[in-house]
Amino acid sequence: MYFDGQWHDFTPGMLGLVPRGTPHAQGNHTKANVRFIGSGNPAGFEKLFPAVDGLIKRGIKSPDPQFFAELAKIWPKCDTEPLGPPPPRT
Repeated sequence: MYFDGQWHDFTPGMLGLVPRGTPHAQGNHTKANVRFIGSGNPAGFEKLFPAVDGLIKRGIKSPDPQFFAELAKIWPKCDTEPLGPPPPRT
């Protein structure tokens, strides 16, 4: 997970807490699958995943420019503000 200006590695069983309003990103820099549970409070962010699933089911997928145009409409409804791609892992 990226926050406070650097990447932090998590191993199985670890818990990461990010205070509301903290800019952050997540990424998998390995070839192994990653599983995680995310939670947010207050609610809102959980609406993002069904909305993106709906786009994909309608045939609107990345890297189609329409996909990103539709995401721009969805993000504000999900208490989310994209800041851009995560910085590269150095």
